[in-house]
Amino acid sequence: MRPHPRPIPRILPATAAAVAFLLAGTGAASAENLSIQAEGSGRYEYDSNPLLSSTHAEALSGFVASPKLTVRDETPFTYLELTGRVDAGTYNRSDYNSNDVFLTFLGSRTGPSWTASLSGAYDDDTTRTSEVAGSGILKAGSRHQRYFLAPHFAKNLTQIDSLLLDAAFTASRYADHPQYVDSNTWSFTPSFQHEFSATDSGSAGLGFSQYVTASGPKKTQNTLTPSLGWQSRLSERWQMQTSAGVQYTSTDDDRAANADNGTSWNYYANAGLNFQGEQDALSLQFTHQMSPEGTGTQAETSSVSLSGTHTVNSNLDLKLSLSYLRSDGSGTSNTVSNTGEHTYWNVSPGITYHLMRQVDVVVSYNHREQEYASGSSQASSDVFLISLTYKPDKIDLM
Repeated sequence: MRPHPRPIPRILPATAAAVAFLLAGTGAASAENLSIQAEGSGRYEYDSNPLLSSTHAEALSGFVASPKLTVRDETPFTYLELTGRVDAGTYNRSDYNSNDVFLTFLGSRTGPSWTASLSGAYDDDTTRTSEVAGSGILKAGSRHQRYFLAPHFAKNLTQIDSLLLDAAFTASRYADHPQYVDSNTWSFTPSFQHEFSATDSGSAGLGFSQYVTASGPKKTQNTLTPSLGWQSRLSERWQMQTSAGVQYTSTDDDRAANADNGTSWNYYANAGLNFQGEQDALSLQFTHQMSPEGTGTQAETSSVSLSGTHTVNSNLDLKLSLSYLRSDGSGTSNTVSNTGEHTYWNVSPGITYHLMRQVDVVVSYNHREQEYASGSSQASSDVFLISLTYKPDKIDLM
């Protein structure tokens, strides 16, 4: 019997209260817009090195069935959406077989001069997928659970000035394994936004976050992030948003001999550029910040991603995505794993063919590489995917 991740703190009462607030006042009119959207897909995949192992690369092939269901309700002042998906994977190596569950929630309510929303997510998968963009330590059959909640509130102070309050809670839980550490992360960011024109606005915020390990030696990291931001609609097709600031982090580690105790300074940056044309879409993103990892620490992380879609005709789309991640957790791990500086990047071209109005065929290729700065670990893999997706018309319940 497989071990299960440890439970999270009791946050369900707070979640229920927030959902009840969003639902309040919708009245009977809400039921008139209730709908269900079903979707089903199946894919065949081949991966030459699924765990990105530098010493024991073993190919993996199999089939994944993914049923998906979305319940949606919308009124002029309220929006609710709940989506659930199951990825049931069966492979030629049975230790990779897995039934993964993904749930997301989004609810919002708009008043005369304010907007409140709550988004949430629950993931139950394996570290083969959850740790790709994090610690880089991938294990077959090792379970991981992620709980995420993010409330948001915006209040219009004047016609051009707004107050924004954002908070988030993330809990990561792993099945018993010495290479992973459970953790909780909280954050709260009040900010002020001013519209300088119909196309440009600026913001100033002060963020506070706390990272605490929930298994093994206790480690607490408090981070303070003052930042400035700018959003601009450059043209009808181009949009840009950016924010930057400094991060001050204090670390308290129960292990007396740990050199991480103390304070440090870093920089924070988040920038995006988006293009939307008649046949083309492009998105470029860059981030640099402290990010929690499954090895029991926050790592200094830089990431760049580029994704684009070109619509050839009504039946054919060409897609390309590129991503690069550099994570430096040198000397900060609560585990025995190699968690020094490592880089990860991938390139993924793909083709989507709309076989019929409700049926799509997707063929894609993914090349991945991971390397540690010490040179002791370097690995790559090639992934081939072909999938068939059926998405019937939504069902209006009332």
